Amino acid sequence: MVCSHFRIRKALTLTAPPSPAPKAIPGGARRQIRPLRKTRNQLDIAINNECGRLLANVVTAFNSVLLSQLLERYQREGNEKALAMLKKISPVAWRHIHFLGHYTFRNENPIDIAAMLAGLDLL
Repeated sequence: MVCSHFRIRKALTLTAPPSPAPKAIPGGARRQIRPLRKTRNQLDIAINNECGRLLANVVTAFNSVLLSQLLERYQREGNEKALAMLKKISPVAWRHIHFLGHYTFRNENPIDIAAMLAGLDLL
């Protein structure tokens, strides 16, 4: 009985459709998070899928913070044209994110969202 349950679960895992979230990540970044060895087992595939989901969620969260700051700024200024344009921007967009390369993250220089957005104007 246990063996048949294991086989059913394994078959369902293999045939389950992948999450659409990692598809938003450009191909180069997906290639970077793949294992280096040629053979991939179920654990490698699961880790790869979770890394893709994590990247997609981080990009969405980062974009949401940026869009929220812009929304507050344009509401404060009463800029209706910019507010209308802001409604058309998706937080899932990733064209402005550079995925390839080697990154080192430290707490020495935290990200200053206000400084990033200071020179940005939608119009």
